[in-house]
Amino acid sequence: QRLNVVNTKVNRDALLATFKETFFGNSKFGYKCRIENPDVLDFRTQGLENFPSWQFTATSYGPLVYTNKALGYRVSYTLVDFFAGYYHITYFGYPLYTDMLAEMPNEQRILKNREKAFLGSKMHFFRSLLTKTLEQEGFEVYKVDLFVKDSSDVKNYGLMEDSVFIGSPGVVMLQSDRRLDIEQYVYVNFATGIPELIINEPFEIRYTRSKEPAAYLRNPQNFNGMSTTWGAQTSIVKLKEGKLNFYPNGSVDNASTLMTIGYWSFKRMGELLPYDFKTHFP
Repeated sequence: QRLNVVNTKVNRDALLATFKETFFGNSKFGYKCRIENPDVLDFRTQGLENFPSWQFTATSYGPLVYTNKALGYRVSYTLVDFFAGYYHITYFGYPLYTDMLAEMPNEQRILKNREKAFLGSKMHFFRSLLTKTLEQEGFEVYKVDLFVKDSSDVKNYGLMEDSVFIGSPGVVMLQSDRRLDIEQYVYVNFATGIPELIINEPFEIRYTRSKEPAAYLRNPQNFNGMSTTWGAQTSIVKLKEGKLNFYPNGSVDNASTLMTIGYWSFKRMGELLPYDFKTHFP
């Protein structure tokens, strides 16, 4: 089914605003991002926003350049793929960071912002997983159960029955308080020497040293159907292919296989740091 191209200036301004909020996120840092060359972007839409049939794609005819004043970076981003639908968002590309810290008048605030963006992030988690310091760094991991919902079950499970995430219609997720030793699912590939996380079941990650901010809690769509823990940041993770390669700097191979709902889905490009950040970690 062909997507409809929208060319009018009024519609383009609205679509650019949708792209910025979707790509950067609506966190405090996401709102500080400014695109310097929006003319390289082209948008296509199908259906009506806020309805299940809605689709939104973006392509770029050159590197997308933006500044993140909150984190003090100028980024040249090669956008490979961007898709947003009613149920999920996927994007993929290659960022090249330029550190602007020396040019910024509020250096100490930016350094604190960078630390805040790092703590509890995917980068922080995978570095801690490799060094087996998850608990010391404030992470807790829990099992998530899957069960088939019968026809008499009319409860709204929200994100917990998203078939895009789960992969099976009619199957829902149920959080638990049973701890999962995720380190037991880490292996080293003997041929490549690359660490692999191999697990087919979804699991929950709680970062216990920061609470979820007001911007996250204001939009129930971020956590619809999920149980959250007071004073912690709650995310549910699934590896689409049951396996993920990751590296000491916290980066991963084929990031599209790392599917998340909850807080990690709220932290988008506006919160992303270069992988050489805090190279002395832990």
